[in-house]
Amino acid sequence: MKCFKLQYKFFQSYRHIRMTQIFDQGFVYWKQYSYRLQFSLDDYRYKKITYTYQTFKRSIWICINAWLAIFYLSIMTLYPDNPFMISRIDLERIMDTQHMDIFYIQGIITFVMLEILWALSLNNLLHYRLSSIDFLANKSNFNEKKQLRPKSRQYLFHMYIISKLMATILYSIVTIELLIVIIMYAYHGYNLYQSFRIDIIQLTVGVSMFIIWIMHAIQMMGQLFMSLNFLLFLIEFFKVCIGQLYEMLRRFDQKCPFEKIMENDWNRFQYEYSCLYSDTAQMNRAARLILLYLEAISKSSIISACIFYSKQSGWSIFTTFVIMAFLSVFCLINGLYSRIADLSSYNQKCARLILQRIARTQWSLMNVDEKDVQLPKRYSDRYLIKLSLFAQTMTNNRYGFTCGQVFYITKFRYIQIFIMNFILILKFYKKICR
Repeated sequence: MKCFKLQYKFFQSYRHIRMTQIFDQGFVYWKQYSYRLQFSLDDYRYKKITYTYQTFKRSIWICINAWLAIFYLSIMTLYPDNPFMISRIDLERIMDTQHMDIFYIQGIITFVMLEILWALSLNNLLHYRLSSIDFLANKSNFNEKKQLRPKSRQYLFHMYIISKLMATILYSIVTIELLIVIIMYAYHGYNLYQSFRIDIIQLTVGVSMFIIWIMHAIQMMGQLFMSLNFLLFLIEFFKVCIGQLYEMLRRFDQKCPFEKIMENDWNRFQYEYSCLYSDTAQMNRAARLILLYLEAISKSSIISACIFYSKQSGWSIFTTFVIMAFLSVFCLINGLYSRIADLSSYNQKCARLILQRIARTQWSLMNVDEKDVQLPKRYSDRYLIKLSLFAQTMTNNRYGFTCGQVFYITKFRYIQIFIMNFILILKFYKKICR
């Protein structure tokens, strides 16, 4: 009953939420989990980010924590039986699993990539050229009633509320589970100390480094659930906007080719599409680097899951947890790609409608007496030239998001990569793991 009351209060608190508030909350999540810097949008907009300890406090401590975690995982991988920590052999015996070095290597890859991504983002941020923050700064005065239809606003609000609720719940569950893991590790470490298999230095250093590792993993989970959830919302926002333009074209398509109002409507469509393309391209300049690193983490995760599974002689709770974690990362990235691919699909649909209209207009001109439609035809010629040029631009402008500079995310590319991933897994498992 209390759970339902909490959910009701949660939905009530977001009953009158506005798009600008969602953008502000997303900025807070990015600032806290992705950029680790204390600043405001006004500080960035007017280039007044102060170089003080309070500004960089979170960055300093999380960065130190991250590299200590990487150091711990490296030591456990390269020197499993070292005299300063609980050995990996004892840990594998406790967890009833084998080859935890694979798990450690994947952790090193993930942590290092995220730290490099953070360093690049921080450099762009301090030079005031981070396009994702530029986008949020431009949307601080977003007029949702003018630019979004009521149905679209309602969809985005409900989508944000539900996705944020799910992300918060999952983040809380994972955080609690990881804290329980710390308690279990300390308990088993104390048992090893009681049985004289480790000394006090190994117990103290081992538990301390393990806590540092888990705490950074919790920070990374926040970046995964909260920051990435807002990126997913922005993708849906762009999808809704391009969907509105598609519906606008469908309404235009039902009008007579020579109506004077068509020229004004077309100018409005062209203006709104250009603004939307500019916003999407601006967001893509920051998102493409994120997607590139996420793609690399996804590929390494599925390969690590394949190797880790092949090295197990039996199943345990920890083994299941590790494999599920690797597969979850892989599925999450592919799910994100599936949403991104819809943007290019809508863009192609819009271009197809325009080309169909050009074809119908030209056909109608061929079957009408030239003396009867002399003035409309002159208007139609200008209209068709403008329309043809814009349609060609739409088909070649690569509207949407890219994975770095590697590939442009479309439905075809998404399905192709999805199938290639399974082929890669099968070949890798057959030739290397066996």
